[in-house]
Amino acid sequence: MCIVLSAACWIAILHHLKFGRRLAVFFGLSMLLSEPFFKAGNVARPDSLCFLVVSAALFLFLRRRYGFAGFLSMVAIEIHPVGISAFLFIASVVVSRGFVSNENRWFKWVHMAAWLFAGTVAGVLYYVALHINNLNDLSLVLSQGNTGSGSRNILFEYFFKTKYFRHIPEFVAIVICVAVFVFKRYYRENSLITIFLIVSLLFTVIICRPNFSYVIYVYPAFILLFLWVFERQGRLGLAAGLLLVYLLPQYGFVYWHNRHWDMEKYLSQVRSLIPAGNSPIMGMPNDWFAFVDRPFFIIYYLGDFRAVAPDTFVLVDRKVFRGGTSPNLKVMTVVDQFYESTECGRFQNWGGEMVIVKQLVRKREKWDSLCNINKRHQLQQKY
Repeated sequence: MCIVLSAACWIAILHHLKFGRRLAVFFGLSMLLSEPFFKAGNVARPDSLCFLVVSAALFLFLRRRYGFAGFLSMVAIEIHPVGISAFLFIASVVVSRGFVSNENRWFKWVHMAAWLFAGTVAGVLYYVALHINNLNDLSLVLSQGNTGSGSRNILFEYFFKTKYFRHIPEFVAIVICVAVFVFKRYYRENSLITIFLIVSLLFTVIICRPNFSYVIYVYPAFILLFLWVFERQGRLGLAAGLLLVYLLPQYGFVYWHNRHWDMEKYLSQVRSLIPAGNSPIMGMPNDWFAFVDRPFFIIYYLGDFRAVAPDTFVLVDRKVFRGGTSPNLKVMTVVDQFYESTECGRFQNWGGEMVIVKQLVRKREKWDSLCNINKRHQLQQKY
């Protein structure tokens, strides 16, 4: 629903920016089909909601509701820091329209800036009200949250590190469109696309976490460039046809590859191997659905697991954290050092991956030794 509403927002946005009605409609449909948006609409992540709020902020700004635009921009940042793209999109529109005018319209710019600032301040107060009890952690979050492994670039991860290198054709198409846009000097006809591209690339520099999902904040610029260049050549219909020919076989393959997935069957297999009782469960997010009435730890738990670790729990062991495939998991470091495991059973899931259910019991001697070391460390810090 969020992605569909976002597409509707962008159709209205392009209409306000004086793009053709046909291009605007094709743009909205392309968003629904493109993998970054299609994925965001089918996973339980905040990106779809955040992108909708970002899109609404830009739409309200174009409708001269500057206060609401500033407020929603801060709401987007509260949902997720990548919501900063709202201010970047707004800035691209402001720059493309010319901040300095020769027609003595300075009062309108002051009016716009004042209301945008007021809305932003209201958004900051909204942020503070929601997080009043942990504002002290904000500096730590800001210093550690904007980091990532690998290339640390969203576009590199998207185009060159995804399965089957399936985004290489998109990269080639974008490069060709940029070349046409530059060599035919189309930037003289539409400065907004140029600024939009620059601002989107700036976003990938500001956000250093190379997460595939963040591409949705960059991809509107690429879709707009692609469609506008084809429209300029009088071949907008061809562009839409190429997108369908390129994307539909991919979705068909994904469906064929996953057609045997049966959630209820998987959950029943997991339940059948779990010992009776109320011991906590640790596993992947989907495993929670099998044990909604029992304490549950996600395997990606990022806090200090030693502070909350139970004496005994059940682990739904998957390949992602078995055999050192994911060495950065803090939970597994604690489990490997301080717990003994007994296998309860195993089965193969739909993809052929072995799922092993284990009962884990804490090694009392090692754990007591760790607690004593921690107490001595705390006393040293105190005195």
